[in-house]
Amino acid sequence: MRRVNLAKSAALMLAAVIAAMSLTASAQAAEIGTISGTFTDTTGAPLQGVYVSVEKWECCGGGGSGSTDADGHYQIAGVPVGDYRIRFHAPGYQTQYAYQTADYSSATKITVSSGAVSVVDDHLMPFGTFTGRFTDAGGLGLADLGVDFSSERGHALTSRTDENGYFTGRVHPGRYKISFDIYPGVPGEAQRQYVPGTDSHQEAQVFDLAAGATVTVNDTLMVTGFISGRFTDANGTGMAGVMAIGKRGETGWRSAITDASGDYRMRVKTGAYKVLFDGPSFDQYAYGKVSEVDAAVFQVTQGQTTVVNDSRLLTGSVRVTARDAATGTPITVIAAGLAGGAGTRDPNDTDGVELFTEVPIGAFQVSLYAYGYKQQDNAGTVTVVAGQQTAIEITMQRATRIDATVVDAVTGQPLQGVCLLAGTRDHFSTPDGGCYESGPDGKAMVEIWHNQPGQYQVLAFPANAPGYGAQWVGPNGGTGSQLEAQSITVQVDQASNAPVVKMDRAGTITGHITPSAPGSPLPFTEISLADWSFRAGGGYGIAHTDDEGTYSIDFLGPYQWPLRFSNNSEAVQWSGGKGNRHEAHKVQVTANATTTYDYQFRAGTPVDITVPFATGSCVVVALNAATGDQQADTDFTCGGGPLRINVVDGQEIKLRLFYGESGGSYQSAWHMGNDFRSAGAILVNGPVSLTFVPGTPLPVRRPAPETPTVPVPRRPGVPHATTPPPRR
Repeated sequence: MRRVNLAKSAALMLAAVIAAMSLTASAQAAEIGTISGTFTDTTGAPLQGVYVSVEKWECCGGGGSGSTDADGHYQIAGVPVGDYRIRFHAPGYQTQYAYQTADYSSATKITVSSGAVSVVDDHLMPFGTFTGRFTDAGGLGLADLGVDFSSERGHALTSRTDENGYFTGRVHPGRYKISFDIYPGVPGEAQRQYVPGTDSHQEAQVFDLAAGATVTVNDTLMVTGFISGRFTDANGTGMAGVMAIGKRGETGWRSAITDASGDYRMRVKTGAYKVLFDGPSFDQYAYGKVSEVDAAVFQVTQGQTTVVNDSRLLTGSVRVTARDAATGTPITVIAAGLAGGAGTRDPNDTDGVELFTEVPIGAFQVSLYAYGYKQQDNAGTVTVVAGQQTAIEITMQRATRIDATVVDAVTGQPLQGVCLLAGTRDHFSTPDGGCYESGPDGKAMVEIWHNQPGQYQVLAFPANAPGYGAQWVGPNGGTGSQLEAQSITVQVDQASNAPVVKMDRAGTITGHITPSAPGSPLPFTEISLADWSFRAGGGYGIAHTDDEGTYSIDFLGPYQWPLRFSNNSEAVQWSGGKGNRHEAHKVQVTANATTTYDYQFRAGTPVDITVPFATGSCVVVALNAATGDQQADTDFTCGGGPLRINVVDGQEIKLRLFYGESGGSYQSAWHMGNDFRSAGAILVNGPVSLTFVPGTPLPVRRPAPETPTVPVPRRPGVPHATTPPPRR
């Protein structure tokens, strides 16, 4: 019989466990690293007490945090391997990211490797200083209130008033609005006051701040009163959860929610108000009105309470039908809406009838949409009577449009999910999302929103058809050039037919983007197949470089394509350094293959514009004279020196100016003309200086209204009608 040495076995087992633990600990240790560095002020002197945060590059969470010591040094150990952003916040200064940016998306990617130390040194970005005092009407300083500094990019810094109401904020150069958190922690009263003495962001003053400058901003607590009351149902029972909104003109408003008894109370700036009650399926103004025009006006005075009680209106129903204006035949698939989203809509969408119940009594604007017809945002008005049904029949005109059938180029089978966009050779831009997509039968259309007849070309984009590539629709297949696309004659209120859209499989373009001056690859560069609507973003055909300047495009068909390159630090241009899309270098795409196309920006040429007739906020837009593609879109302050834009030379441009800003509205004028086609063309073959000569000023360009337009619900199985993109 074999003898077992238990002591020896136990020792061996213990040794094995310890070894395993040691290996595990070593493996775990190998999966972390360290970030360290030094943070200094603008002179190079160390800054103590700067909070340093390690934030995951993707989402979400962090890898640790720490703060700088007396030597400005910090060290954050135990950071899991991976990619991170490093955020620095020095008390009293605006937050910034390594290296030298306040923009989260522009931060440098910092990679942490196993067992290694990543050194990240940085220093304060140039800054200016706001200082001032916030007092009550008697001049007493208001202590411990939040002070917010916001630029066009959003929130920049929050500080607080001291015991005497004084405050300081150090932020990066730019244009700012300043606000105070007043009556904090008081239900129905806590709100924000903007300088000078207003509760409206739109009425706030804009302060320009330069690097190294100090701007003093003082303000006094605005004069306020109260609006309170009770909202009940038709039987006099209080309704809870209804939002009461006090509206002061077009820019000022406050709100409160009714409690279980239907009571509400809100503190507001003194002035004239209308009160809107917003419930789960209704909107109405005091007293018992569905239109703001008919609403009562209430004066709020200092320290006093204005009482506004109201009851929910009685309701009726609305029945909407439609007929073809030319044939008189009923339209069986429609989508309607009532102003303010009033009523509850019948979900049946195939019987040619839209029925709305629980509609408050009063007059309502009706909107109507049907595929192949012109969308009517104001199709008519119905007057609702308590307990009764009101019927309205609307005639609809056929849309000015282009119809097409979309198929797979190889199989000929219908293809769903392809978006059609139309334009002319001197104007084409992609909308900010939304289009008419081809259905299961491959049928699609594109509406000519501005109703202009002429010669149009169609771009087919695979919005929801993965694996297929975009194309300009040619007579017998696709192309990458609008000049080679089939021209389609469009007539007002008629449907024109495009050739069958034969969709090919997509290929890929990839490459690196570098600046015009020698340097590192450019991150956050936009690459697109077309221009996009003015200040509306681009919804289709856009890619961006990553932080290493690399891009990839996988939505183009196998043709030769011009590419548009845009970066905030460079002049907008097309491949080959051109301003004219039709003259750009074409990049060949091969189906199911990858083409490499590296691009270095071509330096822009300055165009200095003197505007003698305008002051204040201005926007200068430069367009290529041949294609209408946007070359520059820049905000300025008019009334000083010349406004400078940069465009690539070798092209003619046309200029449009937005000026006279008031409450978000602008006057508009073209240089030496009244529209794009009549405006004067400026040849850019070197630096240009000119004086802007306006044609007939155009109507004020107004911001979107506070009250939304009548909603038109999207119906199942019906392509989506997008709002028309802004026209130049």
